[in-house]
Amino acid sequence: MRTKEIIECLEGAQEKSGYWIAKCPSHDDKNPSLSIREGEGGSTLIHCHAGCSTEDVMAAIGLQKSDLYMYPEPPRSKKELVATYEYQGADGNLLYEVLRYSDKSFPIRQPDVAGGWKWTSKGIKKVPYRLPEVILAIKEGRPVVITEGEKDVHTLESLGFVATCCAGGSNGWRSEYGRYFEGADILLCGDTDEPGKQYLVNVAKSCTTAKSVKKVELPPLVDDISDWVEHGGNKVIFDGLADSAPDFDIEFEEEEIETSTTGTPSFSESTDTNHDSRFYSDRDVMTAMPLWGYPDPPPMKWAIEDTIPYGYITILGADGGTGKSYIALRLMYSVATGTPFMGKVTEQANALYLDSSWKWKTKSADGPKCLGGLNQTKMTRSWSTKCLFISLRDRYQILRPFVNCANWFQNTTSVSSS
Repeated sequence: MRTKEIIECLEGAQEKSGYWIAKCPSHDDKNPSLSIREGEGGSTLIHCHAGCSTEDVMAAIGLQKSDLYMYPEPPRSKKELVATYEYQGADGNLLYEVLRYSDKSFPIRQPDVAGGWKWTSKGIKKVPYRLPEVILAIKEGRPVVITEGEKDVHTLESLGFVATCCAGGSNGWRSEYGRYFEGADILLCGDTDEPGKQYLVNVAKSCTTAKSVKKVELPPLVDDISDWVEHGGNKVIFDGLADSAPDFDIEFEEEEIETSTTGTPSFSESTDTNHDSRFYSDRDVMTAMPLWGYPDPPPMKWAIEDTIPYGYITILGADGGTGKSYIALRLMYSVATGTPFMGKVTEQANALYLDSSWKWKTKSADGPKCLGGLNQTKMTRSWSTKCLFISLRDRYQILRPFVNCANWFQNTTSVSSS
């Protein structure tokens, strides 16, 4: 692109001696801090004296860094229009549109008096996305979710929430946007990267007159709300995340950002009102809901206390001749009788024992040895009805001694054979 075409996209551009100055679109610029000049070969040189990167400045006006250069035959990448986002004023009138292309460029256009379009952001009154819906939701006492990016706004709308964002991505939020959220219940739900976290801090700092500002914690390993929904997130789960959302703590969030970027926390001296008291607040209680996005699992039910759970397979493995069969028989006896197993509380239930080398009648067999150690030389009627032995070696022969083996199956589960 030519330098003058880029300048037309900038707000407050003024020509000086051999260069231009303008308000940087990548941050809340009160005084022009962006310098622009024409370089060699028709290229454009830009520099933000506040520290914004060239990529961020160009992205804020819907362009790419490559647009700064002129080529004899500019390479044209094939791109398609993905979506058009209308930004309306409080009265519902169209102010401008942000276009999303497949190459992730976001040019801005505004309607002109002739019924066409001006492809520039110059002179635009910038507002939050979905402003009329936001104003109505606040008036009706409904929460408003502030996120990053129009795509995420539409995702949140599909979950039944009123949502908003701003043009320009993580660097686009302006302090004056806060005036639209007076008395609002705000839920912050941004991207999970560092710029996304800083974006939420900027939003929270501007919304000083809001009724409440809370943060919806997305599960780890997702980029944003749209990514979360694509991987199985839904309205029921998000409602739970919103209901349990903690108050947004600006100081804490800034310390988290500094720690993640520098590796060093910057906690202040301990007082009764800063981070020490925060460590004992509700926001530090970790549950599965904010961590993973799913409710806490139900309490584990144990067949043998803290050893063998119901509903799961427990494997007992060891070398041959080390006592696996004795332990398994001992487990069977404890379960059948409801007596403790090695000091662990045991819930009485039916016990099915399958063995590929079962020998019961010989004195050297495992069964008599185990029963002898339990002072049970034979199975008594009181607990034999709870036990069933099946020999895999003898083609699933049901072995004795036991009582009412047919009723045993009938009273516990159905068994089919073929």
